[in-house]
Amino acid sequence: MLKLRALAEAKAKAKAQEEAGVKGNSEHPSHAAKPALLRLQKDLDNIDLPKEILEYTTHLNETPMRVNLSLKPDIGYYAGGTYYFNLFVKDTYPMEPPVVKCMQRIYHPNIDIDGNVCLNLLREDWTPALDLQSIVIGLLFLFHEPNGKDPLNQDAAKTLMEDPSRFEAKLNYTLRGSNIDGVWYDKVMN
Repeated sequence: MLKLRALAEAKAKAKAQEEAGVKGNSEHPSHAAKPALLRLQKDLDNIDLPKEILEYTTHLNETPMRVNLSLKPDIGYYAGGTYYFNLFVKDTYPMEPPVVKCMQRIYHPNIDIDGNVCLNLLREDWTPALDLQSIVIGLLFLFHEPNGKDPLNQDAAKTLMEDPSRFEAKLNYTLRGSNIDGVWYDKVMN
């Protein structure tokens, strides 16, 4: 379920305060004039979620601000699993991209066992013109088309490149919560 109602209510409250002559956000005065917060709220207002995004929640009163995201790809090797991500948005957003972490241990060439995500648009391809929508699409693309040429998980990448059917067998085993080569992976399939 989308948590947009709370965001809309907060926006309406801020507008009412502004009309009444009250400046800033009384609940979170430190966020009153942060450009990063304003941009993040704009991104959230304009986001068009694909059907594969199950839900997202926001935690804008935290430092760094956080967006929780769950997605369920419907095509590719990872179809049928549910994957959870945290996007940590610093005060330097949109000049710097959010830090994106996968909250589960999964067997993926572009996500290491600590949840770090290798996605070009989160590194050298980032520009302030990109937004949360771009990140969501980028994450989905990683699940639709994992990239063995730019890996964080070397074993998964090597297996994907050399023997895709073996990669798929290992992946299917790990998605149900299993141990491969001494590493336990989280269950993401029902």
